[in-house]
Amino acid sequence: SDGSHFVRSSVASVSVVGLARVVDLSPTVGHVSGGQLVTFRGDPLTLGDVSLIRCVFGSVESPVTIERSGVHSCVAPGGKEGRVEFHLSVSGSRTTLASWFDYVAGPSVSSFLPSVGALSGATVVTLTGSGFIHDVACRFGGSVRVPGRVLSSTSAACASPVWETSGLVSLEVLGVGGVGVPTGGSFQYVVGLVLSDMYPSHGSSAGGDRVTLVGSDFDALEGGAVCVFGERVGGGLASLSSTALECVTPSHESGNVSVGIRVRGWQVDVDMKRFEFVSSISIFSVLPSYGPFVGGTAISIYGSFHLGHNSSIFCSFAPSQLVRAIHADSRYFICISPPHALGIVDVEVL
Repeated sequence: SDGSHFVRSSVASVSVVGLARVVDLSPTVGHVSGGQLVTFRGDPLTLGDVSLIRCVFGSVESPVTIERSGVHSCVAPGGKEGRVEFHLSVSGSRTTLASWFDYVAGPSVSSFLPSVGALSGATVVTLTGSGFIHDVACRFGGSVRVPGRVLSSTSAACASPVWETSGLVSLEVLGVGGVGVPTGGSFQYVVGLVLSDMYPSHGSSAGGDRVTLVGSDFDALEGGAVCVFGERVGGGLASLSSTALECVTPSHESGNVSVGIRVRGWQVDVDMKRFEFVSSISIFSVLPSYGPFVGGTAISIYGSFHLGHNSSIFCSFAPSQLVRAIHADSRYFICISPPHALGIVDVEVL
């Protein structure tokens, strides 16, 4: 009215009540590569024009998105390993008290075993490396995620999922933020391996006995398969037929052990049956040392015979003349001599 001119200005409206406090920040840990969705609430916090609000990780900003029920989110940018301050800002001005966010590099995998398992799944794969501090998961074939378990800072484990077809699939470890870390190898799915029986089921603790394993689906044995008696590896694994394998026992202290086939860390044991290692036989004397050629002489054989309860002992008077012994105790047993031509023969205990 006095002739002066007034100009109306337009100001964007952003409402932030007080200096807010970020609460329920989740997660508080992310991978150094960034990309993890971080959610939070504010107490008290009222966001107006969201386009002006930023999450600040250290000194790096990220846009805010308002979610339902007062929960807001932003995507963590990449950062260096270590702890950084987290707060909100409007046009470069701080609007919240500080919270904290930790950047981690995630695990590194140097090897894993076993590298083969059945289509039915449930093969426990142990991963070895470094940086196993936070929760991990495994991803098979680029798509199937299964939970993992941290065993130590240098190892973790995952159980293989059920798979439809045989063959090789990729295996990754998912660290913080779901970031995939290559394991440097592939996991092989096979139909399976079945071991249903073995014979004989006992042998000398000195080793060297041949044992036949009966089963099916031996295709999984291509490359590096071995026989395992308890914790010891046997030798001479060979295929006798499509349903039978043969291996040689290692030396082992007396006792009952499981028997199986191990291939690239994956082991399948003979179902519901164990192998008994028994002490080696030592002969001290044979009395009498002669008898009539018609046979029928009771021969006492003295020595050390600490054998298993399922063991059978035979006396051999010739390659074709085996006589089952009468086992008296651990110091001696008796064999009845068979008919034989005149002359001296070697007596062996089997």
